[in-house]
Amino acid sequence: MFFKSSPQTFHARLLLDNPYIAGTILPGKTEPLALKGTQLSGTVLYNEIPDHINPAAYYHKRFPFALAKPGEVWCIRPGMVKMTDNTNIS
Repeated sequence: MFFKSSPQTFHARLLLDNPYIAGTILPGKTEPLALKGTQLSGTVLYNEIPDHINPAAYYHKRFPFALAKPGEVWCIRPGMVKMTDNTNIS
């Protein structure tokens, strides 16, 4: 998993001290009773990325518009990913 952020942001500075992450990805509009989204936890990798993987090249190929914004591409080794979909629950 990859994400892009400026090294000067608050969360990026926190990652330098503690590489363990947890997060949630939700759609823009959520219905309280029809929750759908992803929860994840993992570790940010720094020097452990294999040489044949170029996170920035992969990320910008998938999201070319991100080239317009400065920042670094970070790599996450997922530990747990959980999808929740309550949209069809009656």
